[in-house]
Amino acid sequence: MNSMLTLNCKRCSLPKSINFFCRRSYNTLDAWSNIPEHIKAKQGRRLFLQSGHPLCSLRELLQQQFKGKPINFVEKDSPVVSTITNFDSLGIPKTHVSRSKSDTYYVNKDTCLRTHTSAHQLEEFQKLAESKMSKKGFLITADVYRRDEVDASHYPIFHQMEGAYLWDRNDRESILKDVESVKLDKNLEELVIDEATLENHDDLQAGYSSQETELVSIHLKNSLTLAIHNLVLMTPDTGLDKSQVRYRWTYDSFPFTQPSFQLEILWKGAWLEILGCGVVRENILTRAGIQNHVGWAFGIGLERLAMILYGIPDIRLFWTTDDRFCKQFTPNNITTFQPYSKYPLCYKDISFWIDESFTANDFFEVIRDVCKDLVESVDLIDQYTTKAGKTSLCYRVNYRSMEKSLKNEDVDLLQDNLRKAIASSLNIQLR
Repeated sequence: MNSMLTLNCKRCSLPKSINFFCRRSYNTLDAWSNIPEHIKAKQGRRLFLQSGHPLCSLRELLQQQFKGKPINFVEKDSPVVSTITNFDSLGIPKTHVSRSKSDTYYVNKDTCLRTHTSAHQLEEFQKLAESKMSKKGFLITADVYRRDEVDASHYPIFHQMEGAYLWDRNDRESILKDVESVKLDKNLEELVIDEATLENHDDLQAGYSSQETELVSIHLKNSLTLAIHNLVLMTPDTGLDKSQVRYRWTYDSFPFTQPSFQLEILWKGAWLEILGCGVVRENILTRAGIQNHVGWAFGIGLERLAMILYGIPDIRLFWTTDDRFCKQFTPNNITTFQPYSKYPLCYKDISFWIDESFTANDFFEVIRDVCKDLVESVDLIDQYTTKAGKTSLCYRVNYRSMEKSLKNEDVDLLQDNLRKAIASSLNIQLR
């Protein structure tokens, strides 16, 4: 049964209610509550489960790459998790910027909307332990939430897939067999640039031998290279020379894997980040009740990959209900997005004085709440500080609807409402 979650709006004295597919209620009457109306309005859409939607098709196509492996396929409903689950269980420091109210949506000081599917990693590892490792891994798909900038590639709600795979360290034969099963053929191997080899690299976990780490890393990289390459081969021939596509592995850093890697793809002449991954930290497995195992984990943003493969230019389009978008796609297929219109851009500038408490993400959040999806991007076009130490910022708000032409009077009204909203909710002085 779904229950209602009560939230407070900063600009309204009355409590607001929202259905978060929760099985319990939460106390939101504290200073951490910061979930705005535009986030509440999109609850329950579950795009990754809507048949034919690009995000649903991409989820299914990615899952097919791991069919036949002993793993659990998991779709998560409620986005509400404890801060312990979202941060502490993954070793994210108390001082990390991602914990701030400017980066994360909080229900209350102890509860937030998950910022990554990794929030469920420990829980799923515990399920593997409870099943006495009847399965070796999992794939989790869910919507995640982050306060972020406003542009064509960022949105406060997006979707991730989290994967993990483990081996018993005593079963060396199984590890070697699995590594052999994902060996790249010569043609694909020539498309891969690996700048993250373990030679002369000291970022290894003390509990694992260098050989174990090497084998796990090879299986991880090859598995994900094969999965992404198979999707690339499914993309329509629209002038892209697939023989020019390249894959590049580089080092990265995450609190819950060591060593950590990043996969990039050379797509139409530009290197684009695809996913992050690495060798699971042994202490996470130990906390989950899994002893003497080694394995890998990865996380991939579905929107980012879909925008590349489907050629979708604006992340807002995933949320449209316009049939001109929705009817272009069929289940389990990758088709190239066909633009149906480009409506005129209208921009308005807004200037204000700030103090040290100002953060851009708070400003962007007010814009999203007031203007919804009618803002294409927001650019900082001017900044200066007076001799007295006062700082002024000027932002350009670029209005463009994906579905109709905006009238100038409509944009003027939005801009006026935006000015009023930021003046009342942020500690700034309008100019």
